[in-house]
Amino acid sequence: MELSQEILERKVISALNDRARVDKISISILDLSNQISRSVQKSKERLVSINGEIPRYPASIIKLFWAYQALYQLQNSNNLDFLLEHMLVNSSDAAGQELVDLLTKTHEVEIHNFEYAYAQRAELDNFWKAFGFRDLKARHKTFLDNYLNLDAWIKEVKGPNTVTSNMVVNLWKQIWINDSEPKLLETKRVEFLKWLKRKPTKAPILPSLFDSYCINRDKKAIDMKLDINNFDGDFQASLIGFNLPKDCDLYTKSGWRDDFICDSGIIRKNSKCYAISVFSELPLKDGLEFIRNFQFSFLIE
Repeated sequence: MELSQEILERKVISALNDRARVDKISISILDLSNQISRSVQKSKERLVSINGEIPRYPASIIKLFWAYQALYQLQNSNNLDFLLEHMLVNSSDAAGQELVDLLTKTHEVEIHNFEYAYAQRAELDNFWKAFGFRDLKARHKTFLDNYLNLDAWIKEVKGPNTVTSNMVVNLWKQIWINDSEPKLLETKRVEFLKWLKRKPTKAPILPSLFDSYCINRDKKAIDMKLDINNFDGDFQASLIGFNLPKDCDLYTKSGWRDDFICDSGIIRKNSKCYAISVFSELPLKDGLEFIRNFQFSFLIE
């Protein structure tokens, strides 16, 4: 099916079953079908979106931005690969927290001087602002605010992380095409995609699965504090991969909390390729229902 603004709006309203709730949804789809061959300059990709410029809380999707910056700025090390793999494969919040400390050098100071540590964390915003992501906010570590006093303060005083769905698809384009600054070394780009590779699924994601996972993750985190050698994640949902054909290539990173869910990624089959980002500020059950009803398989049919 040919992608257009009209088709996207119609599918969103149909999947919601309620036009009045559209303001709770952001969705962006970037057509990269003409960009699959990175060795040849192709025609400009096409973006369609609904509420694509509205800043929203990204939950664990912010880890994509941290990971990309780390791969671009930090030297190779076993510990870096260790953190990146478990942050992206298992969505480990503890690994993400350690990575933020490496990028901003705030680990030793955050308890003593919140304002100074927050200023140090500006590196997480400023890196991306230099490349056009001007309204991105990435200074707040995800999860475990009860152990990280700095991050509880940031969330309350400065506000949590925010991105737009348009930013997220443009990041996925950068990961996929790697044709503009900040460019990754090809070996790092390939490794990045390996950690984001998922499998399409026919089984619907149910709220009970998220509830069970979050409860277990919370308990592990409470028991382990911030022991990075024990991971707080063993489940990586692929919401946009629901009901895609098995021969479809799928790379995703999702995020959620009890009143919010989002997903993002690349889907490709043969000559068709799309970067996708979807944010729902509906209650978790309704957000899952929306993504299941929407079904991104129409893009590659």
